[in-house]
Amino acid sequence: MFTFDQIFKRSYYKEKHLRAPLLEERISYIRYWSERTKSQDSLRSIAQYLLRIVEFLHLENLGIVTLDQIEKSATDWAKYQYNHPQKRGSFSKTGEKRFIWFAKDWLKKLNRMEPLPEERIPLFNKIFERRKALLHHIEAPLLKERLKYLQYWADSGAKESSLRRIAQYLLIIMDYLNFFKVRIVSVNEIEKAAEKWATNKAIRRRRGDYSKFAKARFIRDAINWLEMLGCLKKQDEPYIPFKEQLERYNDYMLREQGLSVNTISGRSLLLKDLLKKINEKKKTLETVSPLDIDEVLATKHNLDGYSRRSVQNYASVVRSFLRYAEDQGWCRKGLADSIKAPRVYKDESLPSSPYWDDIKKMLTRSKTDSPTDIRDYAVLLLLSVYGLRSSEVVHLRLEDLDWEMNGFTYEGQKDQSCKSSLCPKALVKQYCTI
Repeated sequence: MFTFDQIFKRSYYKEKHLRAPLLEERISYIRYWSERTKSQDSLRSIAQYLLRIVEFLHLENLGIVTLDQIEKSATDWAKYQYNHPQKRGSFSKTGEKRFIWFAKDWLKKLNRMEPLPEERIPLFNKIFERRKALLHHIEAPLLKERLKYLQYWADSGAKESSLRRIAQYLLIIMDYLNFFKVRIVSVNEIEKAAEKWATNKAIRRRRGDYSKFAKARFIRDAINWLEMLGCLKKQDEPYIPFKEQLERYNDYMLREQGLSVNTISGRSLLLKDLLKKINEKKKTLETVSPLDIDEVLATKHNLDGYSRRSVQNYASVVRSFLRYAEDQGWCRKGLADSIKAPRVYKDESLPSSPYWDDIKKMLTRSKTDSPTDIRDYAVLLLLSVYGLRSSEVVHLRLEDLDWEMNGFTYEGQKDQSCKSSLCPKALVKQYCTI
């Protein structure tokens, strides 16, 4: 059984500790440390700290204690120690920190300590090691709204480093958008704020005067977060010349040609560009001439920087649309056949691919137990083994996999039944065993 006789030899000090409030509670706490083989000097130091904690916090008259009260009392004690004649105006910051630590630990055991911020928000406690950074994020406005967005990414398997970056960007977004209360924000306002952030020369660890990555991250997180909160202003739908004709052609590509949604979307984007330029020339589909189309193609190459392959693809889409327009009587006959695309030489733009041995090494090194890395590993398999395009991988869903037929469905078009070494079951067995 612990007694003060064990750590204090002078009766004056023993009486001082015995007469102070919360005697049983203090003895119980010192006994707790005594059972953990603390030295006599350490126990005596703890007993002294408890005495000062009781005195400066007025614990005999105080109920539940807050962290602010503890920190204020530690500062008051530090000032008292600094002015004490025996201390000669010297005081160690370590003593103040120990005062706070013992006060928090002891009062928690007595159930007299309010929950700490890090205990109330486990997600912040997980991603921020330094308490100063943790409190900075907790005390900032729109805490609930920021936590909602962070929790979404945490549930999606984001790494702690990614969550920490997103949390920091949310504070930056609030600052640059002056978004400290929930309000409607436009995309244009976000883009201007992102540009200002990207050109801020005072940001440390930036290599140059402009960071396109900072701008892209700002815009992405701002739009996603504000959209989740319902605060993103809906943009007015831009004017699309000849919209009715374009929609009818899109329907034709879907129903008659059986093209995928992604292919239709890509072609529609090119045709919107063409129709906009025709409208700018004050022309209609009935009056547009081959010369007008040639000027558009030349602009794509000379001013917009399109390669010959890209211009050829652009011309192919335009030619297909104009053939349909001719059949519908929207434009003059023979307009589609008059379009001449630039010549593209064989293998001119054929990209070089990595060797299969290098791909296998990359796949082997990508195997981990991290949920995010497992996802990335599956993406690499789809790209390298199945040969899917990046857009196809992005839109692939679990329901697209046909486990019974050993194949998968993508955008309504059934893939041919694959060989046993390439089917989903074989892939899982061969590559995805964790």
